[in-house]
Amino acid sequence: MSEEEKEKIEIEEGVIENVGVLNFKDVSPEDLEKIRLLRNIGLIIVPGELMGKVASIPKENVGAIIPYIEGAKTYVGEVRISADTLRRFEEPVDIIIVGEAVFEEDVTAELIDEKIKTVRVYGEVVAPAEAYGVFMAKCVEVVGVVNKLEELKEKPEKAE
Repeated sequence: MSEEEKEKIEIEEGVIENVGVLNFKDVSPEDLEKIRLLRNIGLIIVPGELMGKVASIPKENVGAIIPYIEGAKTYVGEVRISADTLRRFEEPVDIIIVGEAVFEEDVTAELIDEKIKTVRVYGEVVAPAEAYGVFMAKCVEVVGVVNKLEELKEKPEKAE
């Protein structure tokens, strides 16, 4: 039996397991009722109105359950965010970062203040020192660390 077939059977049987990030932002309440176990999952992203339903599903070795905000920009994995990226947002956005994000040197405090409503960090973020204070003020939740870009550049490389 292939891995894909195994995965289908497990989900059909109501078990979802061995997933780094499980995104439930588009799942229906009816779909959630079919799930009887969540196992070995790093992070679950779920709309706020379904948090209670997901919380009631039996879990084994699940890291965190975080609320998804409708319309939020969600970045998962490793990402670099430039000033150009932020300028393209037509209106201020909520940002969810799951993993590692680097805000490039060209990202200013003014641009963050203008284009970002809130930030939720689940991982590691690096922001330019000049914009660090404004960035931190936009953070409503940090599970991980936020560093200053310039401080990381100053650290010597580890000898192997």
